[in-house]
Amino acid sequence: LRAAEDISCSDGLTVKDDTWQALKRLTLGDAAESCPVEVRDGGERGGGRGLFATQPIEKGHVFLTVHRDQMITGDSLPPPLSSLLPPSLSVWARIALFLLLRPSPSPPPTSATSHRHHHNHWQPYIASLPAFKSVDSTVWWQEHERAMLLPSLYNDTRDRTALIQSEFGLIETALADHPHLHAFLPNLTFEQFCHAYSLVQCAHEHGESNLWATWLWCPMPT
Repeated sequence: LRAAEDISCSDGLTVKDDTWQALKRLTLGDAAESCPVEVRDGGERGGGRGLFATQPIEKGHVFLTVHRDQMITGDSLPPPLSSLLPPSLSVWARIALFLLLRPSPSPPPTSATSHRHHHNHWQPYIASLPAFKSVDSTVWWQEHERAMLLPSLYNDTRDRTALIQSEFGLIETALADHPHLHAFLPNLTFEQFCHAYSLVQCAHEHGESNLWATWLWCPMPT
């Protein structure tokens, strides 16, 4: 994040946003406390949650850089799991599986390179995502509800559902061939996978960059 112009300090803001604090610690480490911006609620000023300056910021000042190793990508799955999944499995499906991984009982590693494959490192972000089936997607609709859609949207929904079913079939085959992988994804259901897949699709469709198709990181929840 880079300041496009000089920014003055904002006063009178309410409590700090926990997800933003976690993101700062993730990207800045010990320097997180000196970051000149906060995500807070505007309170009586209205406008909801936003990014506010806690000190004057000069134009061009870079106050947050997110390295690719600190993003959720198709390569973020633990190697023992990723290496046994079919190569044809899409990046979206791999990111969806990462969101569904069982948290590890061990603490997150301290090295940045190890963080990449450690699910616990991302728990603050994953916990902030929409709850199960709360994503507004036509893939959850009943068939009689879909029948009321315009033909183009109906066909798109049908094709999207078929794609998710196909991806899930590849995962089921991998889990059946390698039962020990259930340790990563215990009791995985199609509904769970469909929800996670929908989250990834929504992030892609509402993002400002086509990079959403290949990586996912911490957008602030509304």
